[in-house]
Amino acid sequence: MTKVQELREQVARAERLAGSILDRVTVERLLTFAADCRKQLGVLNESERCVVAIRDPIDAKVTHDNDNH
Repeated sequence: MTKVQELREQVARAERLAGSILDRVTVERLLTFAADCRKQLGVLNESERCVVAIRDPIDAKVTHDNDNH
């Protein structure tokens, strides 16, 4: 399992648990944890984009340009 997959599963699990728990403090902690995992995912995704851009700048630019349309 990759780090990205692990983080996605942790986000899903934390949000699912938060929806089924009545204790407000625990819900807030779970949602904070999920938000932290999402931030880590964003950093990993950005790192992957940078690696692609360094490896093949032409393909990265084409991909990036297509994302805006």
